[in-house]
This record gives sequence, structure tokens and C-alpha cells, in this order.
Amino acid sequence: MRLLYLGSTDLPQTKARAIQIVHTCHALAVAGADVTLAVGRRGSGSNRHALRQYGLVPHPRLHLLRLPILRIPPYAPPRVLAQFSRVWQLSYLAGLAAALPFEIARRRPDVVFARDLRTARLAAGPAHAIGAKLAFEVHGLPSYEVAHGAGRANLPATQVARLRALEADVFERADRIVTITECARQILLAQYGVRPERVRTVADGTTIAPVVLKAHATGRHADPGRVPLARARERGAGGEGKPAIYYVGQLYPWKGAGLVVEVAARVPEADVVIVGGQTNWTQDDPDIAALAQHARELGVAERVELRGHVPYNQVPTVLSGASVALLPLPDEPVARLFTSPLKLFDYMAAGVPIVASDLPALREVLQHGRNALLARPGDPDAFAAAVRLLLADPELARRLGQQARADVAGYSWSARAANLLAFLDDGRGSPA
Repeated sequence: MRLLYLGSTDLPQTKARAIQIVHTCHALAVAGADVTLAVGRRGSGSNRHALRQYGLVPHPRLHLLRLPILRIPPYAPPRVLAQFSRVWQLSYLAGLAAALPFEIARRRPDVVFARDLRTARLAAGPAHAIGAKLAFEVHGLPSYEVAHGAGRANLPATQVARLRALEADVFERADRIVTITECARQILLAQYGVRPERVRTVADGTTIAPVVLKAHATGRHADPGRVPLARARERGAGGEGKPAIYYVGQLYPWKGAGLVVEVAARVPEADVVIVGGQTNWTQDDPDIAALAQHARELGVAERVELRGHVPYNQVPTVLSGASVALLPLPDEPVARLFTSPLKLFDYMAAGVPIVASDLPALREVLQHGRNALLARPGDPDAFAAAVRLLLADPELARRLGQQARADVAGYSWSARAANLLAFLDDGRGSPA
């Protein structure tokens, strides 16, 4: 199969979106597909260097098309910087519009794959003109999210209507639709009229490395790969003698990282390690600074270690130090219905006992008492109680971690690639 994947992201880029795209495309190539990945060019490094940022090596069937992107300089006035995403998107679409006819004529793809609505609409005509299928991967439904109070809930009705029309147009044009949660698939069937055979759920994935020997919930969490702040080194946070509660991921408020600090205040017998932030992070990073301030206000700064960003391929090493891992997503439409978090599968692959928000999308993977403990979203007392239960019961922690590790076999990047290729090739959807 020849596949043209329209990434709608930069490369290299540290956000989960880029990680998911690059690992998926690499796994598709390893599985036998000839893949061209169209992304925005970031930096001047080679394609080999760009892949190395994700712990990947070039593959002869994976080709990178890195488009030049118009960027707003970071020293621009705040009012101009606020338009960064819009300028990037327009620049990517313009570059893609110029390159797409040539790439389609040269590569003659069997499938053109997109995950951005405007990109999919742009690609539909050229793809169908040569008899290629258009595949679209759903990571959210903007008009549905707005209607249910998410993010841009203050958009005017006319703009919401345009979003809904754009969604309907893309779903009509797409030959195959992939959702990363079954919740999203059911919405497409019930509210968008998509036929069951045209849509399949394929969750995100992870790299399943060999098991790292460790003793969760026993106080042993040495981590040779950690990069702590200077003040963390001075206070000895994360050192021997205490269990460690970990959070690994983006630090945006809507990811729930603030709740991790709240848990620290309720579980004094444990240290807390928060890993995430911008690539070139400092203590002045707004998200890190907000968490540090919150920790000081709660009097737990000496037990909360803020490590900042680590490369994705180092996450397994980082998690080898965890006694418990937290996934504290808030109860809002995107988290409830559309999210398939990379950190979830990374935690599972590490065999770490997990405490996660009790949300429908997460319950598609996690079962309370079987491979994780689920807690009321946004409730630090509930999360703290679950953490204390795991710390007090090493056998329970071991059993949950082992089961999560066993269950994650179905969520490797190679499994994801196999599921995608089977669907794109024969078009058989999930059962209604």
C-alpha cells in the first residue's frame, strides 16, 4: 500500500500529536506500507536527525516531505503571537496546496490520510481524481465540543454552524474514518449519520520495551536518567527511602497536572515527580512556574520535583522510578470522549500501577481493580485515597501493574499499524 500521510504538524516537535504521527508512520512503514509523511519543517537538521528526536531510525519505506512554514518570531507583540496557530495552519495549507498535486502524481498513493478537517477537504479532490481513498482520523469534533461547553464555547452560532458543515463535508468525502476512541465512533454513528462500515476505532499506542526490574510502592525508585532542578537536587526529592508518585506529560492546566500537586499535600509519605514542559524549559516556564507556586502555597515544595521536558524515548527509563503513575484528566468533553492519551499506554508499558480519572474514554482501556484504579475526575481526595491504597498494598500494586503491562500488548505501535492497514485495505468497519 502506498500512503500519503498529511501530518499537519511540525517535525521535529515534542507534543503528543507529533509523537503519535511519527511513530504511527514509522510502524506503517515497518509493516510494509510505502509512507510519505508531509509535515512542517522545523529547524535545519536532516530527516535522520528529525527521526532521532523520537528514538527512531530512518526506514527505506518512510519518506519525509518537510514543507517550509511561515513563522511568527517569539519576540513579536503578544497580540501578534496570539495568531501563531492560525498563521501556521494557513502556511501549512498553502505549502501543501503547492506540493500536493506533484506528490500525488509522483507517488500515486492508494490512500491519502489526514487528521485535520481543512487539510482533508483540500486533499479530497486530488485523491479521488486518481482513484485513491481519503482516510480521516478523528481526534475531536469541534462543533460537538463547543455545543457541550469545551474550549471555544463562546464562539458565535454562525461559526459553530460553519464548523459543523466542515465536519459533515469531510465525513461525506472520506472513504475511511478512524476514531481513537469508541466514544467518538458512537457519536459519528448516532449524530453524524456515518455508516458503520466506514468507521473503525484504533486507539493510540506506545513503544513496548523490555521490562525494567523495579519494586513499585516499596520506596525504591532510583532513576539514572532524571534531570532534576537544582533545588530538587539540594532537597533530595526522589531519593531513596520514599515511594514516588509520577506524572509524565504536558503541563497545561486542562491536562490536570495541578491535581498532582494537590495529591502531594494529601500523601505526605510520598515524593511527587512531575515530568513535562517545553523542550528548552526553565523555572520561568509559565506552566512549571504555576505548579511550583501551587506547591509552595500548599507547603509541599520540598516533596514536589519538577523535572521539565525529557525526550519521548527516555520515558520508559523515567518511569522505572515510579511507585504510582497518575492520569488526572478533568471531566470535560475532549477528555471524556475523544482522548487516547499516550501517557496512558506509556504507563501501562512500564508496568506502573495507575490511578486515572474515571472517564468513558479511559474506561475503554482501563478497568477499575483489574489493571488500574479509577478515581472521580478533579477530586484530589479520591486520587489520594487510591494512591494510599496502592502504597499500603504492594501486592495490589504489583498485580495491577502486571495486568496493565499484559494488556498493553494490543496497543503497541506495530499493533496500531496492523489495525490501520487492515481497515484501509478492506474497509470493514467495527460492528455496529
